[in-house]
Amino acid sequence: MRRFLLALIASATLGGCISMFEDAYDSRARHQCDQTTRGAERGACYDRIEQNRREHRSEAE
Repeated sequence: MRRFLLALIASATLGGCISMFEDAYDSRARHQCDQTTRGAERGACYDRIEQNRREHRSEAE
């Protein structure tokens, strides 16, 4: 029973870390969109970031 609880806690902790890394990646990608694109292209850049995020979430499930 102890091993199961430890495994459960470890997976929850790692899940939080992965989410934190994904958020940092998305933040960096948005920053790059801001720096490298003009106004009209920026929306498309943001859309690609969100699409990638949705695809990675669906693969993880």
